[in-house]
Amino acid sequence: MESLRWMLQGERRVGACRTGNTVTPPPPAPSPLRMLVVDDVDIHRSLLSAMLALLFPEATVDEAGDGREAQRKLRERRYDIVLSDWMMPNMDGVALATWLNASDAPPPFVLISAHDECERIAALFSSPGIDGYLIKPHDHTAMKEVVDSVLGAPAPHTA
Repeated sequence: MESLRWMLQGERRVGACRTGNTVTPPPPAPSPLRMLVVDDVDIHRSLLSAMLALLFPEATVDEAGDGREAQRKLRERRYDIVLSDWMMPNMDGVALATWLNASDAPPPFVLISAHDECERIAALFSSPGIDGYLIKPHDHTAMKEVVDSVLGAPAPHTA
């Protein structure tokens, strides 16, 4: 008990003393990614969400059935990335990207389309607010590359 008292009071003794040194706590873990998937076709939305959950297991993936629903969710919560289908009723992906791009700090936006006609979609994918794109069908590798790219993650080194 005597040794505990002097340690707590800061007295110096041989082999033990209080110092000004403190243990630096580790930096806080980065918060998990919040992703929003927007597609009017239920099965496509579910597949995209499942693929993202596999690729980014720590992420939270929310869903919206069209651009209007996505707007409501984006007003309520901050997302780190939005992945949206192009052609949807009520508000398409380009209109959603344009609306989102007008906000103070828009998250990266990935546009997804089943159309692969270069002339038709070249201008579309370079529209303001669109940071990346995917052509359906796409695989896990393409999804991971695009998401990492727009989030600024370093590309993996290949041998």
